[in-house]
Amino acid sequence: MVINSLGQDFHISFPTDYYNTNIDSLALTQRVHNLTDLQAIINISGTSATDFWISYGAAAYNVPLAIGVTGVMATDYYPYLQAGRIFGLMGGLKGAAEYEQLAKTPGPAMQGMAMQMWAHILIIAFIVIGNIGYFATRKKSEKE
Repeated sequence: MVINSLGQDFHISFPTDYYNTNIDSLALTQRVHNLTDLQAIINISGTSATDFWISYGAAAYNVPLAIGVTGVMATDYYPYLQAGRIFGLMGGLKGAAEYEQLAKTPGPAMQGMAMQMWAHILIIAFIVIGNIGYFATRKKSEKE
């Protein structure tokens, strides 16, 4: 309902901002009244809200949409990207780090990727150690 109401008129849905300022007094909202006044919508979410923006926001009001979602959600949205329903997809920490690199502003996502790399190396090391232990004990039991 909120997305549909934003498609009709921001001013009715949200008469004041976070600081209780009348929305009509803000310079931006004097030019923007509903979703069709926007050149694009950017939704960054780790929830199913992205699905609602695709269906009820971008498609219903013919406004281009770019999304940022968690890494596990990203694969669900590649078909929308390929079909042209969305024009951009930032998937998970990797996507955020790529964006920081493109923007030439390294930040927490780039640092997070370094930590994630070391965590993956540690996991691989544990798998190798576990397999060595498994095969070593298996050879012992075969000799007995």
